[in-house]
Amino acid sequence: MRCHDARALATPWSDSELDAKTSFEIQRHLDDCPGCRAYFEGGRRADAWIDSVLRSGGRDEELWSRIEAGL
Repeated sequence: MRCHDARALATPWSDSELDAKTSFEIQRHLDDCPGCRAYFEGGRRADAWIDSVLRSGGRDEELWSRIEAGL
């Protein structure tokens, strides 16, 4: 699997929406590719941060500014 392919599947992979073979191929790619590993970890951290802010019920204006900037 190439970086472009792995990164295109980052969201469905993190949501456990992929079949076992594709998930295994992504995991194998991540084991060998530090750039994609960092990319996936960045997405995981961003998801965790957004989730924590939303669960706290807070209206973090910085959160929405960062989300908009990232889009």
